Amino acid sequence: EYVPLTTDCLCDGRVEDWLNNVLNAMMTTIRTVMGEAVVAYEEKPRSEWVFDYPAQVSLVGTQIWWATEVTIAFGRLEEGYENAMKEYNKKQVSHL
Repeated sequence: EYVPLTTDCLCDGRVEDWLNNVLNAMMTTIRTVMGEAVVAYEEKPRSEWVFDYPAQVSLVGTQIWWATEVTIAFGRLEEGYENAMKEYNKKQVSHL
């Protein structure tokens, strides 16, 4: 897949220097896109969201939200809502 860099990358001079510039530009780009993806996760259905971002970003973003939602479900369980995990399981199955 193709991910356009969000910053300029100077590929000039010693190869060790410009390869480090490429690496830094790639990391900055993925970090930026990751932030956008995590924020956008709740704005549209997951079936659409997952195709709006690079595969690695979609995978990590999904894991971040999964961990967040499981933590919320455990919190609801501690508050006495006995069906919290079952309801979250239904939500996860509906995403498949």
